[in-house]
Order: sequence, then structure tokens, then C-alpha cells
Amino acid sequence: MRKTIKVTEIKESVNQFLQDSHDDLAGNRRGAMMVLESILHSTGNYQGFGYLSEQDMSESIGTTVGINTVADADDADDLYNQRFENTDNTRVVYF
Repeated sequence: MRKTIKVTEIKESVNQFLQDSHDDLAGNRRGAMMVLESILHSTGNYQGFGYLSEQDMSESIGTTVGINTVADADDADDLYNQRFENTDNTRVVYF
């Protein structure tokens, strides 16, 4: 018997892992992201991603964030740099 799973279920599961996993599992998150992106692209379901903020991570096990929403700079370049200072690029959510 052939079994299938909905792409949305895979995406929801990976998104949950990307948000809730411990900080030291960044390598595992990268692997999950690669597999999910491959599935989303090959099925025509890729709609981009966003970085998880402090608010997104407030009830999570992990403490790292994907983007700092609290930034304080007058210069656009400084503001951009502050947004990604001490962040984890595996803390994302896929749309």
C-alpha cells in the first residue's frame, strides 16, 4: 500500500522544529531546511521564509533568534547590521 503525506504537514513539522529546537542543534536545523526547501521547490509550493524574532521565540526552548527587531541606529547600514548581530540564520519560518 502506498502512503503519502501532505507537503503542508511536513512544512508545519519543520517550522516547529526550527523554532523549538535547542540552540546547539543548528546543524540539524540546516539539514531540515535543505530537505524542506527541496520538497517545496520540487512541488511548486515554495513561498519564501521569514526570520524568527524575539517575540516568535518567546515561548520556545531555544534562545537564539533569526532577526533582532529592536535596533537603534540612524544609519541604514548600521541598522541592518544590528538586525543580524548575534543571530542564528537557522531560526526561520517557511510560508
